[in-house]
Amino acid sequence: MTAVPALVAGLLRDGTGVRLGVTGHSMAPFVRTGDVLTIEPLRGRRLSRGDVVLSAPDRRLVAHRIVGWRGGRLRLRGDVAPAEDAALAPADVLGVVTRVERGGRKVRLGPRSVRAAIAWLSRSGLLHALARTRERLRGHGSSRSPHMDLPRPPTADPSSAS
Repeated sequence: MTAVPALVAGLLRDGTGVRLGVTGHSMAPFVRTGDVLTIEPLRGRRLSRGDVVLSAPDRRLVAHRIVGWRGGRLRLRGDVAPAEDAALAPADVLGVVTRVERGGRKVRLGPRSVRAAIAWLSRSGLLHALARTRERLRGHGSSRSPHMDLPRPPTADPSSAS
């Protein structure tokens, strides 16, 4: 695991919540590039269909929605991603998204029933199909990554070095 995912995983496992900026579009329109996520440790919380959770597959942080279970493993998917992620053991969930901020304002995740309906739409592929249709109508290609990667480490500004 690279430094940032390892640090975030350590903080969450030690019981400390984190705030991370979003890059990527796989959770659009509910979570967008530039949004800030608050992720809280699980602390024995029971995960439900529709929850957005943080994991670290392939040594990168990814926040995707729980769309179901298969053989005791979680089925995750970005809302507009073309396919589900690899099944994930519940123990591999780092934390749960409890807040989304856009432009400094809270974005409502909706009640549990609404999140479960979004999970169903995501699992069925309808959100992905709608997003592709929207992109075609706008005349954009579909070369973007289907994942929402979190975060990119800050880079030093060479002009501020002394």
